[in-house]
Amino acid sequence: MDRATFRDLLRALPEAALAGAQAADGRAITPAMLARGGFTLHAIAPGRYRLRWGGYDVLDAARPGQAFVLDLNGLSPVPPTATSPTRQPARPTSPRAAVRQIEGWDDDE
Repeated sequence: MDRATFRDLLRALPEAALAGAQAADGRAITPAMLARGGFTLHAIAPGRYRLRWGGYDVLDAARPGQAFVLDLNGLSPVPPTATSPTRQPARPTSPRAAVRQIEGWDDDE
């Protein structure tokens, strides 16, 4: 899986996947925050990741003092809504798309 695909997967996570995840200052961690980046994901088992943000473990509110473990196993991404951003595929462009002929350039006269 490439980086963009993985980031899209994180952006489309259901809120329940991050239930209890909180930063060291107590702020709740959301899928949008994960998708923006700045997090380090450490694989601890297939499909399970310990999250770090700003050099600190993301904490689990249900287990005080313990690191939150993001479990992606069996999760289905939430389909995008009309208000959520979606990644647009890159449009192929011709290498000459931004090129125009300059009159008098390269004339043989």
